[in-house]
Amino acid sequence: MDVLYTSLVDGGNSQALLVDVENSYPEQMWTLYNDLLARSPHLSREVHIAVADQTDVFPASAIFDIMMANPDELKQYDLITYLGTKDDPLPAYMIDILRGVVGGTTYKTVLQGQMSYYHRLMTRAANDVIRSILNDTLTDLAQLRTWYGNLGGLRSGEQIVATYMQEGNYTQALALANAFPTTYKLTEDELSEHGMYMEMLNLEINLAQQSRTIFDLDSTELADVTTTADKSSGTAGAFARGLLQYAYGQHTCQCLDLGSQGFKRTGAINPESLAQARGLTAELRPNPANEWTTVYFTLPLTETQATLTLTDAQGRQLETFTLQCKEGQKLIDVRNLNAGIYFYTLTAGTHSRSGKLMVNH
Repeated sequence: MDVLYTSLVDGGNSQALLVDVENSYPEQMWTLYNDLLARSPHLSREVHIAVADQTDVFPASAIFDIMMANPDELKQYDLITYLGTKDDPLPAYMIDILRGVVGGTTYKTVLQGQMSYYHRLMTRAANDVIRSILNDTLTDLAQLRTWYGNLGGLRSGEQIVATYMQEGNYTQALALANAFPTTYKLTEDELSEHGMYMEMLNLEINLAQQSRTIFDLDSTELADVTTTADKSSGTAGAFARGLLQYAYGQHTCQCLDLGSQGFKRTGAINPESLAQARGLTAELRPNPANEWTTVYFTLPLTETQATLTLTDAQGRQLETFTLQCKEGQKLIDVRNLNAGIYFYTLTAGTHSRSGKLMVNH
């Protein structure tokens, strides 16, 4: 048993791993990060301390992931105090989460952590393949559908519908879209969004079948699109607002309803400023990024979940992440992105914050 334990701790060679960590440099972050997670939950105290000290190599979110993957080590040694008091300590909310982990770890939580880790690897791989297909000279739509299916989720389903629309296979597009409520077990609010999504999808099909374009909407269709632009905070609303601005020069936003108060003068309320006032913040560091960037975010008091979307300059969705805590950090791999400008949007409820990400290689 002692031999087995020794072979597991730090992969059987603590000194070599410690040297790798202590002599690492920023360009090695992803390789070392994945190696350390692969050796978890069997990292030694010495390796934990070395990782925590390498703040020039590991962002706080990466250090946090590694500590979380080794809960038993957090129990046995006073690492948490060190993490909170060392030079460049971890943020207080991360320390609070780690203290919660020390409170009790079961075999189930270990398995859940491993499942989450492998799911991240699978998601990252699927997104890498999708980006490769989209950047190819000739897009293989059938292969694209397969990988969107591997990625899973409502947004991937909508992307699959879009591929059928691109092929002119409207029957299959409608059949798949109509099945979303059952497939993804949509809630009441999500069903309302889905209804508006179906309206926009049917409009797109009608235009194509009648050899019309978005510039040829009649008054009723234009009114319906305007209503969707005002009411929807999802895919349908984004499509409707883009259509109105591009084809009809109408700038739309989901602004705060001020009611009928007798203000002498009011200026237009910036939705981004309103979102910030409500407590929604998002910042990417480093930016420009080389191999990775970290999203630092906080959510409004009324929200417990948010969606982070990364798109390219053409508006194509590259990655989507679900964030399920009030504040935190999300590590994003940008090694497979071409050098250039990208856009991120953090959406929580009816509020969103957007910005640019520059990638330099």
